[in-house]
Amino acid sequence: MAVDQDRVTKQEFGTARIRPGEPVPVHAYYDCAGDRLIIVMNNGVEIAVPRRTVRGIAEARPDQLGEAEIAGCSVYWPGADELLDIQETVIDLFDIRTHLARIAASVRTPATAAASRRNGAKGGRPRKVMALSPETALSG
Repeated sequence: MAVDQDRVTKQEFGTARIRPGEPVPVHAYYDCAGDRLIIVMNNGVEIAVPRRTVRGIAEARPDQLGEAEIAGCSVYWPGADELLDIQETVIDLFDIRTHLARIAASVRTPATAAASRRNGAKGGRPRKVMALSPETALSG
């Protein structure tokens, strides 16, 4: 049987993305009483997330979340066979992608600011004109 050189273990995948000084999980467990996942980071921060809000873990039974393994920036629950990427989970929970897109869309470049001033000097954006149908024009 040939060895697949392209296969990467969960541990190798998790550690490949760690930058020096970056907070990483050091311990993770399931809090049955609160039905939440607790992830302890190396900088002392503890992240407590309701299980139902985490994609992949929400469908897992509580008995499948007993043992957790740390894999770099990720936490692996072998009982549920789920690898939870901490950064992606935080991004999903706070809907950061949508927020950043909203900020990026609101950035004004010097060109758009100048165009806005020119339009303002002309009286602003033209009003929308609704086309009237012949029936509407006759009845009004």
